Amino acid sequence: MEAQRDLTGEVVDGRFRVEDRLGSGGMGTVWRVQHVVSLQRFALKTLAPAVATQADTMQRFLREARAAAALRTRHVVRVTDAQMEYQHGGAPLPFLVMELLEGRDLQQLLDARGKLDAGELVWVARQLGRALDVAHKQGIVHRDLKPSNVFVARDEDGEPIVKLCDFGIAKLVSHPEDLTGPGGLATRTGALLGTPMYLAPELLRGAGAAVPATDQWSLGLIAFRALAGWEYFGQVRGFPELVLTIANDPLVPPSQRAPALPAAFDAWFARSCARTPGERWPDVPAQVAALEVAMARPAPRPVALSAQADADDGTRARVAASEETTLAPQVAVAARARAAAPTSARSTAWLTGTVAWAVAAIVVLAWLGVRATAERNAPAAPAPQAATPPVAPPQVPRLAPPPDPSPRAAPAVPPPPAVVEAAPAPAPARAEPKPAHAKRRRPAAAKPIPAEPARDTAAPAAGAPKGAACQRSAECASGRCAAETCL
Repeated sequence: MEAQRDLTGEVVDGRFRVEDRLGSGGMGTVWRVQHVVSLQRFALKTLAPAVATQADTMQRFLREARAAAALRTRHVVRVTDAQMEYQHGGAPLPFLVMELLEGRDLQQLLDARGKLDAGELVWVARQLGRALDVAHKQGIVHRDLKPSNVFVARDEDGEPIVKLCDFGIAKLVSHPEDLTGPGGLATRTGALLGTPMYLAPELLRGAGAAVPATDQWSLGLIAFRALAGWEYFGQVRGFPELVLTIANDPLVPPSQRAPALPAAFDAWFARSCARTPGERWPDVPAQVAALEVAMARPAPRPVALSAQADADDGTRARVAASEETTLAPQVAVAARARAAAPTSARSTAWLTGTVAWAVAAIVVLAWLGVRATAERNAPAAPAPQAATPPVAPPQVPRLAPPPDPSPRAAPAVPPPPAVVEAAPAPAPARAEPKPAHAKRRRPAAAKPIPAEPARDTAAPAAGAPKGAACQRSAECASGRCAAETCL
């Protein structure tokens, strides 16, 4: 399908200067525009070039304008102008001019928050019920009621207000005079219109089967989504299975799928979503009043629109860029996307965990590489040398305190000679017997010294005469003692 070219900065119909694009859908694009004379801002919806010449699409576009214009309520988006034959740059560019809404649609709010509390749901249902009641009294069935077509905006005083959007596939059931004739609201028999996840069972027989109670089915599913935090048919995979489930499967009580819901809500939901339209509520106001009773009459509380949310979304219009849905496999995209949401969440969690483990592995490998490099660059220890008889110095030196003599701390090879300092020899200590398992190490050039039962472990006094008896200290870990200077 040919994409809508960028109209930013251009003037449409000599009156509306396009400021920026607000959103796009399968049938058209919505722009924020400013009137060149009054400077008032509006939302301008244009049809995509590929569908601007299709008769069915043009009829739907006109139907949307007439349905919104026929409803006298502040809870429906106002359409202020429409041009079906306008040409822009030599190409057809039909457009609608609508009020510009500031806020978020209900689908965006639920995606951001998860769900609403009972008071917020009652507040939304009351205002949405007023819009649907006005439409039904005008003989108009919306037929595409869903969270993305329920907009929480700000009114002229900055207070939150609910607006019902997108009457593009609305059906006229009573044929009032001002809406009949060419381009009216009637649609072809046999067409299936609406969003699959909120599709009423009677619409499976075609668009001509729609009645005011058709919107009650969708309102029941919206209430469950708002309270539970997920779609009622969210577990269904694929459009064919969704159609069979809507048409035939028994409806599971909502409290079995969301245990926090009260039992009274089960009864309300069962009647709202009865498969036979005649078994539903007499009208939408009765349905909304019963919902309040089922939820124990909570105080209505407006859904907050934070300043941060407005800053994130900017000023945007929710308008009628949605697609007409027909009973065909290709329209199952929305149902499959919603149904697969839990799987996508699990996949995202798995991917996040995998990335975290990969980062940890990279850090460990990098640390090991740095350690290996440091070990390669470290200076090699000096090779051990054969022990030689020391030469007697002018006075007997005393070695620095020897290292820990425990077996785990003893070095495998003799360390480099330690720095020595002169000190008086300690007083002779009491000789203790040598352990039987201890072995003596002797210098390469010295003669074997027979074992003795006991010996003095202290070094001889400084200046021992030459040829005096020499003994090696058992506490000398290096194998070389000051006593060995007696030659």
